[in-house]
Amino acid sequence: MYATGHKRNKRDLARLWGGRFERELEVPGFEFAGTQLSSFSEANLLGASTTMDWVMGLNLWTQDFENMTDTRQTRYGPLYSGTLANPVFDDI
Repeated sequence: MYATGHKRNKRDLARLWGGRFERELEVPGFEFAGTQLSSFSEANLLGASTTMDWVMGLNLWTQDFENMTDTRQTRYGPLYSGTLANPVFDDI
């Protein structure tokens, strides 16, 4: 597992998490084993005015899984991206 980030003025601007996992399952009549690589990345921008605070950003999730058993050679690798915007208004 790894994690890293970049900061400016004590606030996160970008974050990256990820890890490599070995998966294995064996039950009578079925065997499953593989390697999974996962990551999450986010870049954001924070702001403030006299009436509200806000955050906007982009994020990216990745997965890569390769099945290593002899009976079933499969590969799974979706990629997801997203945007975020969150205003928080001050009570007046």
